[in-house]
Amino acid sequence: MTHAAFSASILNDPFFKCYSVIDERSASYMAVGMSIELDEPVFVACTGATASRNYIPGATEAYYSNAKVLYITADYGGEKGMNVP
Repeated sequence: MTHAAFSASILNDPFFKCYSVIDERSASYMAVGMSIELDEPVFVACTGATASRNYIPGATEAYYSNAKVLYITADYGGEKGMNVP
């Protein structure tokens, strides 16, 4: 899990209320509904690559519904072939 440190910091912060949704597309639509219902920003986080692509239908819905949803993805840094300082 490339976003483990980020997730752990959010889970241990009492300011945030966290939900675990194992399907990214469902998580995206859930975030849209929560944002509209609560009239507050909501964010979802997952690893990069194909997992983040599953956010696209929900992100499109968020855009057209004016929902305040922030999509956060994570990726490995410093792998062979990457130019990371």
